[in-house]
Amino acid sequence: MGTFLTGIPVSASFGGMGYPDKVTVGDQILTQLAGIGATAVWSGVLTWVLLKLVDAVAGMRVGADSETEGLDTVLHNEKGYNL
Repeated sequence: MGTFLTGIPVSASFGGMGYPDKVTVGDQILTQLAGIGATAVWSGVLTWVLLKLVDAVAGMRVGADSETEGLDTVLHNEKGYNL
């Protein structure tokens, strides 16, 4: 939300420096939205690549038996709860 709203207080009507020639509030908002979209796509793609890399190297999931028994017992040899 901060990135989206950053361009609004720059307007001269709000006491800001104002926009360059031929740039309106709408143009600035579209620029801010483009930046937000580019950041979201970049972050999503890199996250996907890193998750695939970790999955290929170490694996992202434990086996079904380990999951059923409980990760506290399997990985740490401890009981999370005494039931």
